[in-house]
Parts: sequence; structure tokens; C-alpha cells
Amino acid sequence: MRIGLLTSSEHPELAPDDKLIYQFLATQKNFSVIPIIWNSEFSPKKFDALIMRSVWDYQTNIDNFLLLMEKIEKAKVCCLNPVDTIRGNIDKMYLFDLENENNISIPATQIISGPKARLNIQCQDLVLKPALSASGKNTFRLAREKVLEKFIELHTGGDRRVYLAQEFIPGIANGEISIVKFGPYFSHSVIKRPSADEFKVQTKYGGTVELFDVPKELHNEVEKLSPVTDPLLYSRSDWVLHQGQYYLMELELFEPELFFRFSPNSKELFLKRLSELIKTV
Repeated sequence: MRIGLLTSSEHPELAPDDKLIYQFLATQKNFSVIPIIWNSEFSPKKFDALIMRSVWDYQTNIDNFLLLMEKIEKAKVCCLNPVDTIRGNIDKMYLFDLENENNISIPATQIISGPKARLNIQCQDLVLKPALSASGKNTFRLAREKVLEKFIELHTGGDRRVYLAQEFIPGIANGEISIVKFGPYFSHSVIKRPSADEFKVQTKYGGTVELFDVPKELHNEVEKLSPVTDPLLYSRSDWVLHQGQYYLMELELFEPELFFRFSPNSKELFLKRLSELIKTV
């Protein structure tokens, strides 16, 4: 079985966490695993399956990324996660669907776009971020009266993306919980905590990560996502607790860090789910 692990030019030999799963799969006698830079010249037809991993620069080259999705579809190659799932997860508009269809709580959120944008959301403490973004780029915590000013500044400066104005959830100070599943199987979870003077939890902003035991109440919330996540190879949902309520911040279905290094058994569970899906191809 010839498998391609799709990565970015920033990580041509895979991101550190993905190297762990690459090294593990390489020891399996039925697999030949090859890292591929997603926007390089390669033929999907030469692979039995493609696994979407650390393609973290896709948002700066979205047109070519969407062309790759078409290329994979035309080649009729197994893509994990599936192309349709990836298309639906590219921008954060999917949060509205999860709120309405899966009874998930998300922070109060308004779409902002165009030079005549108006702000209707009434929250006084807001986060402004692109609907299509990653790793906290162009994400700002602002007082309500400053949100449109910042958006217009970005828009007139050439950033014509759709943005979201989202209620700031103070519980982020206590950490964002990331839950990793492989198909229907719960694997592990971590908590990412921001530094004292920051609200972004990524390590490049000073955040920390450690293993975390998920309380039953959060497991119940995660189960609401099962119709979406159970058919897949992997998923990661990010949650913040505030005043007794868990809020879904993101559901990442095609390029999240999966924190293999925090759970030695996660590689075996990943392989189990991968083997199940490949048998159905």
C-alpha cells in the first residue's frame, strides 16, 4: 500500500509531530509511506491513498489548494480525510452549521465583509479573525468600538477576506482543550494554555501544552459531533469552558496538529482506523 503524507514546503520532511506517525507507519510491512509537498508536481494516481497532514500554508495559496482537491477527485484516489470534508472545513463558516444542526454552543459570532460592513453583535469584548486562517494569524482582541476600524484598516490595506467578529470567551485564560479522535475512537486530549499577557494559545505566542483528562460533561458535548467525525480518519475539536458551558472554538478536519507525542498509544489507534478505511476503498 503506497501512501502519501501531504505536507507543506515549510516542513518538507514533515512537521515534528507527524514524523512520529510517519516513522511508525514505515515499520508496518504493508505500507510504503512518502512525504509529499502538497503544491509540488506529483501524480495522485501513483498512490493508493493520500493523507492530508501539515499543509499549513494552504490559506495563502487557496486557489491552488482547491485545484489540488479537484485533481485528487479526478484521479479517484482515496483521500483522508475526504475531499468534500476538507472543502467544508476550509473556513470557519462551518461553525454556524454545527451550532444549528448538532446543537453545539459556539461563541456569539458575526460575519463581516466588504467596505460597507456593519457591526450588529452586541458583545463588548470581541475577537476579530479571518474566516479562512490558521495559527492565530491576523487575529485581534478588540473592544467593540474598535472592531470596524480595524477591519476597514485591513480591507483598505488589501486584505479582502471575510472576517468573523466573535465574542471573547474569558475562559480561554484557563486553557483550550483539544480532543483527538480517530474515527469513532477517542484517543487523547491536551490542554493548551496561553501566556499571562496573551489570549492566543499557540506555542509561538508563548502558550504551553500538556496532557489533559476530559471530564464527562465535555465527552457528552464531543459526542454531538460524532455524525460528522466518526466516518473520518481523524478529527480534533477545540473547546473552552466558561461559566459552566463548553464552547466549541474549532473543529479541525484536515490539517490539525494531533499531539501524537503526548500519547504513546495514539499511533496504534491511528493505524487501526487507517486500516479500517483502506479496506473499504
